[in-house]
Amino acid sequence: RPGHWEEKLRACLVCFPTSPGPAQRLKSVLQQT
Repeated sequence: RPGHWEEKLRACLVCFPTSPGPAQRLKSVLQQT
């Protein structure tokens, strides 16, 4: 449903907001989906 990926994205940011390479991890997550 629309906005579902945004919820996952926010959950990921909560899991590792300051971890090394957050942008890279988000990219890999988006590629897997």
